[in-house]
Amino acid sequence: MTLEEKIKVAVVPTGPREDFVRRLKGALYLYKKGRVDLIMMSGAPSYLDKLATQIFKKYGVEKVLWEGSSRNTTENVWNSLDVLSPLEAEVVFVTNDYHGPRVLREIRRCIRKRDTPKVELFTVKSKGFLRKLIPEFLKMLFPKGPKRLKRYLNKLYL
Repeated sequence: MTLEEKIKVAVVPTGPREDFVRRLKGALYLYKKGRVDLIMMSGAPSYLDKLATQIFKKYGVEKVLWEGSSRNTTENVWNSLDVLSPLEAEVVFVTNDYHGPRVLREIRRCIRKRDTPKVELFTVKSKGFLRKLIPEFLKMLFPKGPKRLKRYLNKLYL
């Protein structure tokens, strides 16, 4: 890599174990294909750190960044871009298909508010796609929570 080339980083948000493993495999796919130079884990330290470390050793990944302060999707996007913006790195967020729309919304919100590097989204397939998509969709429609949803449904059916 020359100085003129930008570093490409795959950002993997933590989450439920099954989803996290699929995201990690997606990032490893990008790494092995040469589409990213580095993998960054984003999320609060948890039981998944040990699992990720084992997987990285197994696949020979030596270049890993850890951002350990994020607790949700919004913080994953903002904190990761805060870390990577000074490097002027190109960023690929790796997430599950059902989670993609929410991550994309946060990426767009972040890009509007500050100067950010090139950002892409790479999604991996999930088991039970519809079962997981519906709650995600409701979270996007009613970010204030179930009370707002209940009021909305009461207005509809009364």
